[in-house]
Amino acid sequence: MDFIRNVVSTLNYPNRLRAEGGYTGEFNWNSGLNIGQMQINLHNAQQNPMPFSLSQQAASLLTSIEVLANDQNDPIAALIFISDTSDSALRNSDRWFSRLSGIRITFVMLGTNVDSLKLRTYSNNFIYWPDLALSQPDNWDLLYNTAFGCANVPTKSTTTGLFSLPASTATSNPVTWLTQSTTTAEPYTFPSTSPGEIPYYPCRSWISFSIDCSNAIGDNDFYTEIGFISKSIGYLNHPERIQVTYYYIFAVSWNDYYSIKQIQSKVLAVPRYGNQYSLRTKLQNIVAALSSFNVPPNNVAAIIFISDTSDAALVGAYQLMAYLTNVRITFVLLGSNVDSSKLTQFSSNFIYWSDLSKPQPDNWDNLSYAAYGCGVN
Repeated sequence: MDFIRNVVSTLNYPNRLRAEGGYTGEFNWNSGLNIGQMQINLHNAQQNPMPFSLSQQAASLLTSIEVLANDQNDPIAALIFISDTSDSALRNSDRWFSRLSGIRITFVMLGTNVDSLKLRTYSNNFIYWPDLALSQPDNWDLLYNTAFGCANVPTKSTTTGLFSLPASTATSNPVTWLTQSTTTAEPYTFPSTSPGEIPYYPCRSWISFSIDCSNAIGDNDFYTEIGFISKSIGYLNHPERIQVTYYYIFAVSWNDYYSIKQIQSKVLAVPRYGNQYSLRTKLQNIVAALSSFNVPPNNVAAIIFISDTSDAALVGAYQLMAYLTNVRITFVLLGSNVDSSKLTQFSSNFIYWSDLSKPQPDNWDNLSYAAYGCGVN
């Protein structure tokens, strides 16, 4: 509830906010309440012992939308916080979601006992909050703009959104917010370069991809992984700043003389070794690569794909972190058997790829810029 109250304090159009518990309402759109009064209502919300029902959430949302005067056809965004994806929690939801096709729905997954695969018939938009001891969901600062229904570009917005948040980590009684947004897009500009210099896309960072070719990832998922990495590299334009490693091997090193297409081919040729995953090896490769510079660059981004967070997979890795203080590490968590809480000693930057039948990780389009070390400290 602290998170919801903090979020609402950053919004400035209270008439575009709506909050509702699973079976009770806190306030509706156009309620006449100010932001402070809304925060008080949220503070006073009581936990309900009734089991969570996604059908109840969707039906209430639909009813509210049907009576909303939205003559300007402003976008509506629904953020549903969910800690229960059991069959009973999702029963009969289909009948309502089929009538919410024009609404941007984002599920915020609470804890580690939720399964995003069971929600993909309703939406492909997910934000993860596996460790509720943290003050906000993973990557919230990067994802809230699109979750609020704003354009996927830098915007100035009258922000709105629907939140559905259990009153505690164990409760199945969500509090729901519904809002709308009007955005004014600002044009994207390439990072500045010297006259005659080729612009750096996405920015001037040195990027390292660490491929997972371990025995923890299946054959089909492995080929999906390297296909995605190859495709992503195709959008970059300074091949000398791209590094690709797997196991103990450098498929491509920084400052090699390969073209982008040659790097893509090398990625697709990476074999699946099928050995025990070793994060220590991934970090050793990055440390070794940095040692090749007379003066190591400060703007280094390491994207590490990982499907195994067992003790054996992580043993000895932390000893190398002292050499990586200026490296922005982002873990891409493959599948549903990885535990991000075991990686927080290395980084707090996580991208989830829970369903590897999908061509890219969840929220990749929103998170890739930061993963590449762009626009971050």
